[in-house]
Amino acid sequence: MVDFEFDKCTRKAINAIVNHHLNEEISINNFKILGIIVLITTFVFSNNLQYHSTALASSQNSTTTSSNMSSSIIAAINGFI
Repeated sequence: MVDFEFDKCTRKAINAIVNHHLNEEISINNFKILGIIVLITTFVFSNNLQYHSTALASSQNSTTTSSNMSSSIIAAINGFI
């Protein structure tokens, strides 16, 4: 009878540890997803503002700026993951 209670308690402890670990991983993954969404949203809005502010600039300058922003956002996402 004592062995059964010990096994039951051990099982509960193991389940609690596993569930806590899974919840922690889910929270970290949700945070990463939220961060990526924020980075992409920021990139889209800043790219949109950049397009409007450089409407009268040469197309080469605009393309270079957009390319630099794309490179920096990709580097940020890679560093974040």
